Amino acid sequence: MNFTSINEVRVCFAEAQEHLEEIIVSVMDQIRDQANANGDIDWLQHCAKRVEILKRDQEALAKIQSHAVGILSDTLGYNSDQVAVSTDGLRTFVIEVSQGMINQHLLTLTDAKRLEKVATGETFEIQLPDGTTFKTDLCQPGNKLRERGMIRQFYESSKVEQGDKVVLKETAPGIWKLLDMHSPEGRAANPDYNMDFLLDLSKESEDQVKENGGHKV
Repeated sequence: MNFTSINEVRVCFAEAQEHLEEIIVSVMDQIRDQANANGDIDWLQHCAKRVEILKRDQEALAKIQSHAVGILSDTLGYNSDQVAVSTDGLRTFVIEVSQGMINQHLLTLTDAKRLEKVATGETFEIQLPDGTTFKTDLCQPGNKLRERGMIRQFYESSKVEQGDKVVLKETAPGIWKLLDMHSPEGRAANPDYNMDFLLDLSKESEDQVKENGGHKV
């Protein structure tokens, strides 16, 4: 397979949906023009039926996407993770947490392993948000960190739920921080964090300035 993550598959399906929507819009424009010109009723009905078919195709495509993503996840071990490497070689993994990972106290690095950004047996020294540190390694099967007790502690203290994303960020070679996306540090560590977050930070800063009589603190 030529893709490396579930996100790439989702993008492909999204593009297909967009193309179908463009066709629907074009047919609807034709229906509108013909109706305004008192066009042939049979032709208008023909176009309307084609729109119905295309909408059913959109629904079918959404089901196919759901099935494909499910197979990639639960059968082939693909995740919806993001993998980034800085210019100085430090790595950042944004990992989507499944209910199974929470239930079994697992943190898996399947996509990072597939992209050869981590190796089986590699050791990690990880710091949790509360300052606790522990050492572990990447083991098989499952491309998971061997330590489970500390992962459980992190999930519980950070109130991580199914579908949430966590960030494993390398701060120095072999030294890592495990962060949740609810915290500013976790969101800032995400290489794809969005402009809305920056705007939120800007607004918070402006509010603090107002609260302090126009003076920055």
